[in-house]
Amino acid sequence: NNKEFALTLIEQGHAKLHYKIAKKFQNFEIYKTAEEKARKQLKGLWETFDFEAEKQAMQGPVERQVVSEASADKNKSKDPFPIIVTDIRSGNTFSYQIQNEETSALNELSISLQNENFARHPHHAPKKGEIIAAQYTMDDLWYRAEVLSLVSQGKDLAFDYEVKYIDYGNREVLPHSRIRQLDQEFVDLMKPQAYDGKLVGVKTPEEDDAKDAIEGFKELVSGRTLYALEISTDNTAPKGTKGIQLTHNVILTDKDKDLGLELIANGYTRVDKRLKQDDPLYALYHEAEEYARRERFGIWQYGHNPDSEEEREVERQLLR
Repeated sequence: NNKEFALTLIEQGHAKLHYKIAKKFQNFEIYKTAEEKARKQLKGLWETFDFEAEKQAMQGPVERQVVSEASADKNKSKDPFPIIVTDIRSGNTFSYQIQNEETSALNELSISLQNENFARHPHHAPKKGEIIAAQYTMDDLWYRAEVLSLVSQGKDLAFDYEVKYIDYGNREVLPHSRIRQLDQEFVDLMKPQAYDGKLVGVKTPEEDDAKDAIEGFKELVSGRTLYALEISTDNTAPKGTKGIQLTHNVILTDKDKDLGLELIANGYTRVDKRLKQDDPLYALYHEAEEYARRERFGIWQYGHNPDSEEEREVERQLLR
């Protein structure tokens, strides 16, 4: 009827604008006005839209960090919340996304990044802490990432960059050719979706058993709907730095099954000695560890597993 169908959807609240792309439209202002009107009248999707969450997502990175630190204890969830484990770094440390509307919108953000007209050759030298576009080596797609450090390749050679993909939590070192400057709109469009987590009461093994613990963890979380119960948070930023790097200490469950308990019972990990006797997990975890030890599972295959470097050194001396 001589009217753009997309504009009709916007007017009725059945769709919303992706501003990064829509700004390129010749009639962008018409679309923008139509959306603003639909928002005010709470039409369609705007009737149940979380405007407060949108406001928080649009805060700058520094402001978000301050808010996150000040409200970490105040806003901890008292109930388990659904998550997706996106990266596993050891038998007890990992990254996760909280399943909500924002993680659903992450697909749109990813599509926009792939369609972004990045410079063919890199000309920007990012600094530590900067949010950039990084081309992941496993799939050659672009993702939002934070520069963690600059890795020198020697005199007169370009730097490599250690980056953290802020929506997934995984890290890798990239050459300058896979780094691009990221428009601030992509930074502000959505807060980082990855959270760093650590299993409460679980200690990961070291040396040769560490890889087995990671593989065991991956096997246990694969294809399972998980829930996290946050117990506390720690600021794990390196000493001497002013930044805030929160690690969320959680209990992971799959319906009624405790994944920390499963890791211990299968001999992938052991009980953290810092777990207090009055903690409800103490008796359960120690019973699971004793079972794994008795059955010679995983790290207990030889009946004993040293718990510190001092114990390992004593063991090495005895074997000489």
